[in-house]
Amino acid sequence: KKKKKKSHATDRLVSDHEEDAAVLLLSGMGLLRARLLSTVHTLRVFSLALPLTTRLVLFLSCLTYLLTFVLPHGYVELMCLQPSAIIFRFQIHRLFTFAFVHSRLVALLFNMVSFVPMAVPTESTLGSVHFCYMLYMLVGVAALVYATLAVVAQAALGVTSLLYEACSHGFSSAIFACAVAYVYKYTTTERVRLWGLVPVPGTLAPWLLLLAAQFVPGNSLLANVAGLLSGFAGVHGLLEPLQPSPTLLARADSSLRGRLPGFVPKPAAAHLPTTTTSSAPTTTTTTFLLLLLLLLL
Repeated sequence: KKKKKKSHATDRLVSDHEEDAAVLLLSGMGLLRARLLSTVHTLRVFSLALPLTTRLVLFLSCLTYLLTFVLPHGYVELMCLQPSAIIFRFQIHRLFTFAFVHSRLVALLFNMVSFVPMAVPTESTLGSVHFCYMLYMLVGVAALVYATLAVVAQAALGVTSLLYEACSHGFSSAIFACAVAYVYKYTTTERVRLWGLVPVPGTLAPWLLLLAAQFVPGNSLLANVAGLLSGFAGVHGLLEPLQPSPTLLARADSSLRGRLPGFVPKPAAAHLPTTTTSSAPTTTTTTFLLLLLLLLL
């Protein structure tokens, strides 16, 4: 009888512990679910607060990063910026797709944290349609500059393995092009905030960003410099022939106005930065010499 009583007591004790564990598990799962829902709600509110084009860039960049865990390993190699593939296999899509591909979480976070604080005021100034076109144009120009420099280096120095066959990817080229346009055209103050936090002189912002980018794993200095060159080309009006007609922009703007959340209509007289602004660089030669010096280093 004593043994039976002890066994019953033991069973009751075990069942009580199991009930307590089940209650703790359910409460923990409930707390985790509540936190996940809160995080999702916060991200949704933050996303909806962004202008349309900025939000699309953020979404595409995060989506393509997540796809690297699902798709085969060669997915990044098919989308990256590889000069030999563009020239000999005519894979023109690489001129634009490389910017949205990220294979490292650190690079994705650095690029998006650097991009969003500059993109929001720039899109508010240009409008969503024109800002989207400007981004794609600057990305394409930066890719062409990158491929041209790689071909020249391969022909002159024989640096095939480092540049000609290299597989560059990430949004950094567009970020540096956008940084130049933002600093020299779309800011009204002499100081800007890098990553939305660190106040620095406006004219130094692209260069400090370039320095910080070198500490990001897998970052390409040549791609960053190509982005700076495309941005300065736009600032000095060299890309004006690539600008769409105002009529085309007005039609696209009117067709999308009011239909998409976060869409920013095109303000009057918004166009790619030119040297008419007082904050533009005083000389193109100095800028290009600095960039070429970086390439040689």
